[in-house]
Amino acid sequence: MKWVILGSTGQLGAEFVDLLGEDCIGFSRQFADLADPDAIENSIRSVKPEGVINCAAYNMVDKAEDHPLDAFETNSWGPKQLAGICQRHGWKLVHFSTDHVFSGNREQPWCESDLAVPANIYGLSKLAGEDWVRKTNTNSFIVRTCGLYGGRGRGGKGGNFVETMLRLAKGDQPIRVVSDQTCNPSSAREVAAATIQLVEHWQPCTYHLANSGTCSWHEFASAIMEFAGMNVRVEAIASSEFGSRACRPKYSALGSQWSGKNNFPVLRRWRDALADYLKMR
Repeated sequence: MKWVILGSTGQLGAEFVDLLGEDCIGFSRQFADLADPDAIENSIRSVKPEGVINCAAYNMVDKAEDHPLDAFETNSWGPKQLAGICQRHGWKLVHFSTDHVFSGNREQPWCESDLAVPANIYGLSKLAGEDWVRKTNTNSFIVRTCGLYGGRGRGGKGGNFVETMLRLAKGDQPIRVVSDQTCNPSSAREVAAATIQLVEHWQPCTYHLANSGTCSWHEFASAIMEFAGMNVRVEAIASSEFGSRACRPKYSALGSQWSGKNNFPVLRRWRDALADYLKMR
């Protein structure tokens, strides 16, 4: 099967390009901009694919609060146009979303059927994108993931949480990380591999793919220092002390109602995935 990867230079897109090899062609925003549907349709048609994997996203959570139109252009209206293009040509569509579509007002992993109520503009733009994709394309997979990190691409944010922590560890000050937000950090490599398996064995629907287990961002940062062999003090702080522009969900870890079903991909424990990432980087 021939795939087109949109957002191919980002953390997740780059992993698909590597895993699929000759079975895909990657487009960065320079060659396939979601804001230009005519150009993106022409670019994809030239490849004659059977499916499109959309990893392109506006993921600057704090900046989205002050620039909502930018977030909605890439995360909502762009996917709507893309879904329509794929529907017209009969192309399968895989579209990625986020744990930020949930409010975070409980303390158990969110499943696909749970009510999505975003806590910030970024999450709202991603949820709107999901809804457009569902309504516009009958052959679409929507995959939500959480706490994504990967080594191949940097994306719009210029890095990921793991790399940021390692950079801060080179300073001479303790690292301050919030301890009242829970997630399940997820390896881009493992999410990409699980998605390929999912599309092969399952029908179009909404799915959650994230590494197993949960932790706070403070616990995640502490594990990074542990596995990297860095003797750096990681201080636990409250979200209110951090002063982010956007509100973050307190508990956004993802689970799946499909876990345990035949051929549904199960990702490893987050600590195991993190340890391997740090060995390979």
